[in-house]
Amino acid sequence: MISGVLAGIADGLLAETTGALRLVADFGPTLIGLGFIFAWLHHDEMQHAYRRSPLLNIGIVLVALVFVPVYLVRSRPAGRRFLAVMLFFAVVGLWLVIGQLTAQAARHLAG
Repeated sequence: MISGVLAGIADGLLAETTGALRLVADFGPTLIGLGFIFAWLHHDEMQHAYRRSPLLNIGIVLVALVFVPVYLVRSRPAGRRFLAVMLFFAVVGLWLVIGQLTAQAARHLAG
């Protein structure tokens, strides 16, 4: 959720910028979010004794919304897969809401 707040602040305060500053505003929070995803995946991998392949890691970096659910389906036992995927999408939805609320607050505070 920290990356959602950072993305919202960056979007709200830097919405009118262009060039390198806009690139940092767009991709900085994304990189932080990927860092959090891989930290969680490392911890989760130890709990569920599932080893990710290098291709799955690349897929997670390129299209996390597709490949994190693939990881969850492969790493969870039958009967727990659906809940894991739904919880992932709930977290993504919450991240988006937090980002939007933070962006609106940042725009409002910036004037």
